[in-house]
Amino acid sequence: MKTLLLGVLPFLLAACEPAVKPIAKALTCGCPRVVVEGVLENRGPGYFNNPKFVLKDASGEVEVKPWLPLEVAPYHPDVYEEMQKRGDKWPPETMAEWLNAPIRLYGRIDGSTLFVEHAEKVR
Repeated sequence: MKTLLLGVLPFLLAACEPAVKPIAKALTCGCPRVVVEGVLENRGPGYFNNPKFVLKDASGEVEVKPWLPLEVAPYHPDVYEEMQKRGDKWPPETMAEWLNAPIRLYGRIDGSTLFVEHAEKVR
């Protein structure tokens, strides 16, 4: 029985996951969770000075709350060495790595802003 459940589990999880929606539809569907794809742009006056991240596709665009830091200060050499031992990634990801490329974002929309819970790069 346990083996049967393990074999069916991926199919059950896929059925529960929301489908990718066009941004215009995601903004109006009232869904608790959405999945959208598009290109992330910064529409603010600068990257460090009040950035405004926007995900856009052919149907529209939605403002996106940053889910990663804008920049990361250099670590002390001892901390960096400890990170290497644990296998942590250096440097940590920043929002800059997600700009101007096709991405898929999973999250919730509050008003007209997308709060990201998970992000993937689309090939």
